Amino acid sequence: MATPSIAMIPAGYKTSKVYSQLPINGDGDLTFTRASSATRVNKNGLIEEVASNLPRLDYSDGGCPSLLLEPQSTNLATYSEDFSDSSWIGGTNAGVIANALISPDGTQNADIIIASADTNSRKSKTITVTPNVEKKVSVWVKSTSGTLDNQFRINFGATLSTLPITSTWNRVSMTVPNTDASSSLTLSIYPTTVGGFVINSEIALWGIQVEEQSNATSYIPTTGATATRLQDEVSKTGISSLINSSEGVLYAEISALANDGTDRALSLSDGTTSNRVSFRYSSNNIVRALVAVGGSLVFDTTNTITVPDITEKIKICLKYKENDFALWINGVEVSTDNTGSIFSASTLDELIFTDGASGSTFFGNCKNIRVYTTALTDEELATLTT
Repeated sequence: MATPSIAMIPAGYKTSKVYSQLPINGDGDLTFTRASSATRVNKNGLIEEVASNLPRLDYSDGGCPSLLLEPQSTNLATYSEDFSDSSWIGGTNAGVIANALISPDGTQNADIIIASADTNSRKSKTITVTPNVEKKVSVWVKSTSGTLDNQFRINFGATLSTLPITSTWNRVSMTVPNTDASSSLTLSIYPTTVGGFVINSEIALWGIQVEEQSNATSYIPTTGATATRLQDEVSKTGISSLINSSEGVLYAEISALANDGTDRALSLSDGTTSNRVSFRYSSNNIVRALVAVGGSLVFDTTNTITVPDITEKIKICLKYKENDFALWINGVEVSTDNTGSIFSASTLDELIFTDGASGSTFFGNCKNIRVYTTALTDEELATLTT
């Protein structure tokens, strides 16, 4: 198989840069920005905070790391790790043992909530929210020796979810629909069982997060005020020497953060949507690929290609050459077109995690990105994506 002109498998990084393995002179290193700190799961499985403009190589799946790219999000729940703070109003029968256990970040800062009796055994907080916007509540939870049942309950306004507890830390979440018109909601957490409250029981909690998102993003710690993680952005411009505009392949091993109806794309382009080689995730587990030359679509799968779950990793590649276009996913050729013109020399000069310009920013996990300067054979494309 041909050697890629650009190969980025997340491994090395520094502030504002993600190193590519090819080319070895560094010309393919990606430029990265995020104007705030953020958290990741490190190789030891612990949540850790990294500085602004530092890429996040995330080990959430327990294997090799992925480059984690997320949108801006705000944690509206203040004192996310301190349930003993006075802003968490406790019922008369709810107690807290502060800093009782080792939390998912590896330090002893997780609290235990003790429910001694009936409906007053809860911790509550009032949170200001945007009306009629979908919200996600998430928290890490585990059982302790005093727990009498394997579940607990979260109320957020009128929304209620009964969620599981195990003997290990797990992040669980619930969705508040966009039909809730309130601008202020009360968040309550308490042990429960099928028949009601659990008396004389305990639950361990850490890292409560309330976001106005359809999915729970990486943890955003708060210590008295809301906190915002800004958007990750990554690209590489001025690389026409590493992209063959006449023929080639764009390959990626990726997954989306959520099947939330938003488009997220990866492209070779000239900085516009008029000239681009691009594939993207859409809603309802749809993958779309397209090639635009001079503003005209010469290859477009529209919305006909689906995968079981866009949040699960896929291997995808898009081949482009005059009268020879093809999309491959997980070892299968899913779309072809044997007609269509191609770009003039040196048109494509960017590898960009958008639709080719500034729209449809890619939010997800990237395990492998490659650019080839030749249109690989069907056998090579099958091998590459299997």
